[in-house]
Amino acid sequence: MYKYLSEKYFQEIMDYGSIKIGTLYDFRRQEHLDGIRDEEEGVKELFKNYDGKHTIEGGPSGRDLMGAISVGAGATLAFEDVSLVNKVSSPDLFVFCLSSRCSKDVMSEFDGAEKCYEVVNVRNFFKRITASLGTVVPVRFRGVFPCKYGLRREEWNGVDYGLDPALMKGPDYSGQFEVRAIWEPRVEAEIEPQIFEARSLRKYVKEVYV
Repeated sequence: MYKYLSEKYFQEIMDYGSIKIGTLYDFRRQEHLDGIRDEEEGVKELFKNYDGKHTIEGGPSGRDLMGAISVGAGATLAFEDVSLVNKVSSPDLFVFCLSSRCSKDVMSEFDGAEKCYEVVNVRNFFKRITASLGTVVPVRFRGVFPCKYGLRREEWNGVDYGLDPALMKGPDYSGQFEVRAIWEPRVEAEIEPQIFEARSLRKYVKEVYV
C-alpha cells in the first residue's frame, strides 16, 4: 500500500513518525485539495421501484423499507406504482487513505503530491495508529478495504442497506485505486482529524521513487 503526499508531510513521518488521521465528514470540507475533497463522502442514494399493486405486511415486529417507510407491527401497507428514494449516510469514522498502486499516473490524481512511501509492515503500522487514536477516543479498527467506484446510487436489495457508503466513491476518483483504513468510535461523540507523533511508525514505511 502506498501513500502520496507533499514533501512537508513526507518528511514529518520519515523524521518524527508524524501522521494525520482524517475523518469521513472532514473530507467534505471545501478547503481540502483536489483529489482529497469529496462533498458526497459517506453518502449514497437507495431506491426501489414498485410497479403495479403491492401489499406489505408489518409482521409481529414491524418492517422497515430502506429507511424511507416503516410499516408498524400488525399493520398492512398497500400501494401502487411507487418509487421509494432515501439518502443513507455513514456515521463519522476515522479514515486513513492509501493507494494499492504505485505510479506517476496515480500520484497525479492527488493535488500537491510530491512524494510517496510504502507501508512495508501493514500489521504493525495500523496497530500503532490504533493505539494512538485510542488515547483520544476509544476506537475499533475495522480493517483496510478497497473503495468501490461508480454512481453513489444503489437499488435496495430488500434486506439491508447494501454497500457501505463509507467505501463508495464517484467514478471521477477511480484513478486513485484507493484502499481505506477505518476506525469507528466506540462512544457517541463528535470526532475530529488527529495529528500525532509515533516514532515507531518510521520503521514500518519506506520511501518509494515514482
